[in-house]
Amino acid sequence: MEVRGKPFPGERGVCGAAETEIAYNSITDVLKSYSVTLLSCPFRCAYCNAYRISQYPDSGWVYRGYVKPEDLALEALRELEAHGISNLSFTGGEPTLHTLYIERMLHEIRVKAMLMPLVATNGFQTPETLKRIIRFTSLFSFEIKAFQMNSTET
Repeated sequence: MEVRGKPFPGERGVCGAAETEIAYNSITDVLKSYSVTLLSCPFRCAYCNAYRISQYPDSGWVYRGYVKPEDLALEALRELEAHGISNLSFTGGEPTLHTLYIERMLHEIRVKAMLMPLVATNGFQTPETLKRIIRFTSLFSFEIKAFQMNSTET
């Protein structure tokens, strides 16, 4: 079964994404984690540190694109084993937009490795999706990427 994270052919969600696409993936030495950075986000935060990733495809930048979850799972497994780590983090944009894709990828890996999935989210998900995320993650964090204090609060 192929999961492309695309509910109806030709449609885009509120975030602008038509399907699950990968910006890039890499080993993060500081966090001892293999990180998968997913494209698109429903917010347009003025101070976002990942603005070009979050506003894809409108940003006009070119990224890795769609990778079958089974193929990305094999890549991640090789890197996790090669570096002796068990943390697999999902970030972006907003990774929870791609919950079905992440679940499929984790299903492929979990049968082969002990894994600690991490999700960094801006909190934009339904209560049902949040429950799903809690079931498959070891840790998730809510990131505030844009904040402006009222001048009377300083």
